[in-house]
Amino acid sequence: MGWVMVPVPEELRGEVDALLFRLRMFDAVPGLDPLKMGEHLLSLEAEPRAVLLEVAAAVASGQPIEDRRLAEMFGISAPELLGLVSEANEITVVPFKGRLVFTSREPDAAHPETTTRQLHMMDGYAQMIMEQAEQLGLERATPASSE
Repeated sequence: MGWVMVPVPEELRGEVDALLFRLRMFDAVPGLDPLKMGEHLLSLEAEPRAVLLEVAAAVASGQPIEDRRLAEMFGISAPELLGLVSEANEITVVPFKGRLVFTSREPDAAHPETTTRQLHMMDGYAQMIMEQAEQLGLERATPASSE
């Protein structure tokens, strides 16, 4: 399957993400339903799960988080954080093509001539993760804040 990149106005991004999420659910390979997402959350070690929860919370709030900022919250380097993102993307409970968390370069609000790497996920996955975390009693606690 090929990929197509199309610019989307910021005000339509949520609707486009929701549409893409629904289309993903119709794929021939079983997608992630809420129960499987819960299983995935429980299958993760504490640190990758904490990263996944923070990214989901940021996306659900409409403010994807910068990788360096999240790395600082965890007291680790950006490359270490991306390793945890890779672990969080390793879905073993169902056959799954793709990634939950992905990165993109966005203009830096303070310095528009530069970019920052932000962590994103589809809005539908973010909502599903937050709902499952709440139902399972999983708290959003970064390792640095739980010491």
